[in-house]
Amino acid sequence: MKALILIIISFNLFAFKSTTPAKARLMGDAFSSLATGPFAVLYNPALLGRHSGFSFYPINTTLVIPNALAKADDFNNLSSDPQEIFDLVSDFPLRVGYNFSPGFQLGGFALTAIVDNDATIKIQNQVNPVLDLNYRDDRGFIMGYGYKIAQNLNFGASLKYIKRESIDQNFALTSTTILDVLDGGDLNQILNSLGRVKSQGFSMDFGLDYINQTGSTTFMSGLVVKDLYNTIEPDEGYEDLNPIEQKMSVNLSSAVRLNLAGAFGLTLSTELKNLEDTRRSFLNRLHFGGELSFTPALSLLAGYNDHALSYGGRLNLSLVDFYVGIVEEQQGKRIDQGNSSGIVLYLSLLDFKFEP
Repeated sequence: MKALILIIISFNLFAFKSTTPAKARLMGDAFSSLATGPFAVLYNPALLGRHSGFSFYPINTTLVIPNALAKADDFNNLSSDPQEIFDLVSDFPLRVGYNFSPGFQLGGFALTAIVDNDATIKIQNQVNPVLDLNYRDDRGFIMGYGYKIAQNLNFGASLKYIKRESIDQNFALTSTTILDVLDGGDLNQILNSLGRVKSQGFSMDFGLDYINQTGSTTFMSGLVVKDLYNTIEPDEGYEDLNPIEQKMSVNLSSAVRLNLAGAFGLTLSTELKNLEDTRRSFLNRLHFGGELSFTPALSLLAGYNDHALSYGGRLNLSLVDFYVGIVEEQQGKRIDQGNSSGIVLYLSLLDFKFEP
């Protein structure tokens, strides 16, 4: 399977993983009320109304790799039985990627680059094996503005441009398409033969953010409508193919932060995603997250959503901010594809803020 190995290596070399930051992943993506810093404009532009001064985020990279540790015992005890090998491989979806989202904030205005890639490969169906390939590579930018409209209440809007390459296909392992891929060729030929679609366009987000601090307790809540106005369409020559769409979503979030003693604190968050999506049950759309801070430099995080548990830790050394953990997520973009387990690593360098 030389060509498939080439695809996987290529995704790791040229893929920038989702603008979902490591902290959000480790908190079950219940993050829209907590997403300050470089990811505020990506989650809810109204959060920019909390910001003052000038902040610069030159380097913030998230790496996601498959969690082979979750299957280590199965691989160690693996026999030579083809059926057992297929059962193990088909139950181990491969998801890889990393991101890079440099940007700055000036008062309530923010501009952030979007370099965002996600690749999931899974083999399904024991009788007639099928390769399920979901691949998305986004490049672009997002700019937004947030401002206070009432006491403790902010409104924000953002405009994003996305240039996308995507593949969302199922292939029988004995099909002529896979045989053509195995014949080799350069990376572009391989991706084109797998049904790569190029698309581009603009979309807009609108949001509200409420924040209120009373003593040692801070309560936050927000509502965001993402991709309400959307012009992302296939490029010329790709009209007959199916790109991964940029669908509108409505998310409702809340969080509470308790400063218990000194730097010791607790943050709890919840988020109901995709209010407009009636295909999923209420519980499958509900996300939970928590962070326990011991010092300004050290904290533990955990999250839960859709039968998936994530957990990890943070080490913040001023100009260096590092996260590491195990994350489980709904794989791909379609319903009932199952969960994939990965190791997430995040490194941020040289962030700074200037207050006038």
